[in-house]
Amino acid sequence: MSIIDWNYRGLGNLRIGKELEVVIRAKVPSVVFIAETWADEARLQQIKRNIEFDNLFFVERNNRDGGLALFWRNSVDLSVDSFSPNHIDSIINKGKEDVWRFIGFYGEPVTHKRMESWNNLRQLHNKFNLPWLCAEDFNEIIRSSEKMGGSSRSQTQMQQFRYAMDECGFIDLGFLGPWYTWQKHFSAGHSIWERLDRALATNDWLLRFAEAWLSNHTCSEVVEAIWEAREVTDPAARVIRKIDKCGRELKRWERDHFGNIRNTLKEKRKELAEAEKEALRIELNFRIQELKKEIMDLVDKENRLWFQRSKELYTSANQTLCDAATMSIEKIISSDLNNQLGQEFTAWEVQKAIKEMAPLKAPGLDGMPPLFYQHYWNTMKHVGKEDYMVIKLDMSKAYDRVEWSYLESVMRRVGFTERWITLLMLCVKMVSYFILVNGEPKGMIYPTRGVKETLYHLSFSYFAQKD
Repeated sequence: MSIIDWNYRGLGNLRIGKELEVVIRAKVPSVVFIAETWADEARLQQIKRNIEFDNLFFVERNNRDGGLALFWRNSVDLSVDSFSPNHIDSIINKGKEDVWRFIGFYGEPVTHKRMESWNNLRQLHNKFNLPWLCAEDFNEIIRSSEKMGGSSRSQTQMQQFRYAMDECGFIDLGFLGPWYTWQKHFSAGHSIWERLDRALATNDWLLRFAEAWLSNHTCSEVVEAIWEAREVTDPAARVIRKIDKCGRELKRWERDHFGNIRNTLKEKRKELAEAEKEALRIELNFRIQELKKEIMDLVDKENRLWFQRSKELYTSANQTLCDAATMSIEKIISSDLNNQLGQEFTAWEVQKAIKEMAPLKAPGLDGMPPLFYQHYWNTMKHVGKEDYMVIKLDMSKAYDRVEWSYLESVMRRVGFTERWITLLMLCVKMVSYFILVNGEPKGMIYPTRGVKETLYHLSFSYFAQKD
């Protein structure tokens, strides 16, 4: 499914209406959101007929300005949840497993009212816990480089937008094409350019290991071929090597199978234009129907390929202070419990833990989240009978903001064995990450404590020998 968001500043203009029809015909979107329609219901209904869409929801203009419109096809299971002069909130696939949320947003154009827009975003964020895509004209920039010409933008003004983005868990999806999305030219010869339009998405709307891959059977063939290959190395190192090789080969496979989607789409759209000319001549549209279906499939695959956000914090602690702080803690762990914890992990326990994990959380440096292990568990289990298995655990809920040295001291005071403490600390400490600064990865960081749960997730690894 593809979406077009556009600030047209006046659909009442017949020339602009024709331009929209040309874009729709070329891009074949399933959903279209228009800001600043400057049009009444009659004109919007006419636009709906002209672009051959099935559904329309609109927010009326204020006098001659403003106005929002959302068009969508019957092929999309979309329902509008809420609206205002600045947004239309819709739910895609409501009540289904793959439910998500799309909001077309228009930021307040008046500077002193801009905070109303950010507070609106916060309220919308708190309303649902769903994968969320929010796009269109926010009427604000997030950094000075997004403006050229005119007076400098206030740092406080830009920071307020960044705060709202962070509280909503948004990442900027980036763009293709011109850097600036808005421009104004003055008769004196100078101009102002700004990037006001953007698409933002939450972490769970993005993928590191793309779910789209699993729709292609040759993806499984790549994984199985690598995993079943024999290597004469240390068992633990063998698993690490195979996962690393899976990552490299799947990237190569992705380039071959999905990397050319954009070029294929371009060619198919050219074919569609020619097919439409031919249909006018011979009065048969079978080729048009075939090409439209192929284009929709390609667009769907392209729009499922995203990447996951990862952003963390860290500090350090003094071990001596931690030991002193835990001095009064009494031993509560019994010998029976320690013996139980000291037993070897079974295949059933490992498999159960994997299946309970959220599919797209906690990817490691190899890029493989639980989805990869859940989908290919049987392949890995077969090899695991004689090797070691690498398991990824999302432990953010258990260790939010806890200093690692303090955690170790507490475990020792309550009576856990050194073997168990060593194993748990290995899980906790085997983590490093990049920080996304305004959407760009910066530096490798090795933390020394847990991370705030509501914003971040950690990925840990440990080795469990298979029976």
